[in-house]
Amino acid sequence: MDSDTDDLLLPCPVCGRRYDFLSDTEGATCDRCEADLDLYQATLNKARKLLDVAAIKLRDDPAQSLLLAERSRRLHATEEARRMIMLGTLCGRDYQAALAAWKLNCQAG
Repeated sequence: MDSDTDDLLLPCPVCGRRYDFLSDTEGATCDRCEADLDLYQATLNKARKLLDVAAIKLRDDPAQSLLLAERSRRLHATEEARRMIMLGTLCGRDYQAALAAWKLNCQAG
């Protein structure tokens, strides 16, 4: 697998086998340990949808965009969520918070 594909794979929370949980596959069960992964997958999909809406709201309502991005990050802490938080604070003209978010993103990345 190439690195772009590896970035999309996340470990099973029980045994660590890597899956693409963000696909639209229903009824996810781990092939290795047979763990039911539906709730995990639903949580990741919810985080993804929150980021999608945050991106749409960014221009017209940066405060709402920031709130959605923070909710997404609490569900699934990703670089994209951290970047959206940084953009939300920047578009909301909270430059100190945007700088702090940028520094946090640099440290995490």
